[in-house]
Amino acid sequence: MSDLDTRTADSPSPQPDAGKPYGFSALISGLAKMWRGTVPALIAIVVNTLVQAVLVYWNAGIGLNFAFIVSVVISAVVLVACFALLARTALEAVSGKVSLAGAVSGTLPILPVFALWAVALFALVIVGFMIYPFVGLLVCWLLAFLAPAAADGRRNAIGANFSALKERWGRWLITSLLLTVGGIIVLVLMAVNVFFITGFAASLIGWFVLGLIAWWLLTAWSAIYRSTRVGAAS
Repeated sequence: MSDLDTRTADSPSPQPDAGKPYGFSALISGLAKMWRGTVPALIAIVVNTLVQAVLVYWNAGIGLNFAFIVSVVISAVVLVACFALLARTALEAVSGKVSLAGAVSGTLPILPVFALWAVALFALVIVGFMIYPFVGLLVCWLLAFLAPAAADGRRNAIGANFSALKERWGRWLITSLLLTVGGIIVLVLMAVNVFFITGFAASLIGWFVLGLIAWWLLTAWSAIYRSTRVGAAS
């Protein structure tokens, strides 16, 4: 078995869905298909939201102290684990309905490798935004298929990402431009949320809304990914 084809063959597959993974719009198709995995997706979003909000309420303070280190570790582990479950759910929802048991059993085998790619993705995005906002945004869009590829069990997820991008560059470009406009609106609303609603409540609202948006976008990008040769469901 090659490095590029290490999929989770033993995990249960969703029921096949006839037709293309997406229709006129990948974003609309993602919005329609995301609900096939409502239970596992909402569990991932709610668990992450509650943990992150509690850590904000705890307010361990920034510094090299035990409380802060524990807070960072808990936050990172929960975020990556919930991100993996959400990405796997979104990927399987493109093809059919996804149960909680199916999503969990599909996530566990790919979790170690997915976690490495997730950390790399977060690091590259953060570095990109530190250099210049446009660079960070460009990194986000260039690596749009990284999470679906990693959720698909691809060890060389970045190679699969660029293979999918090359094959669907037109759809990728249109979707990225539309999401850039939407992203600006979301950033403004998040700023309003933090300004007027502070602390624990602001964290709850912010993480929950971001989770819903991530669920939708992961399903949309997964639909495009599934339409490529590298991402075609086996």
